[in-house]
Amino acid sequence: MAIEDFDEALKLNPDYADAYFKRGVAKVEMSEPDYVEAIQDYNQVINLNPDNFSLAHAYARLGDVKKTLKQDVAAKGDYAKAHFYSGIANLNNDH
Repeated sequence: MAIEDFDEALKLNPDYADAYFKRGVAKVEMSEPDYVEAIQDYNQVINLNPDNFSLAHAYARLGDVKKTLKQDVAAKGDYAKAHFYSGIANLNNDH
């Protein structure tokens, strides 16, 4: 799916956390990645506060982008949150 498709989905439903997540992934995987916009998309997923499994994935991807940008301390914090939410998701069988 192209970024434009996710843009269209978000026009129809601005609270669609999965579309923000997948658009963020697409922005990172472009031939010229747009890390700033990917961070904004992952933060929007977190702000929408979906299930713990989705939060874990958003924080993990956010950590990956920050690590790429050499923001190692911030990346470690995001990875810790990803680990936390992943554990909660597994305990609650959220996935």
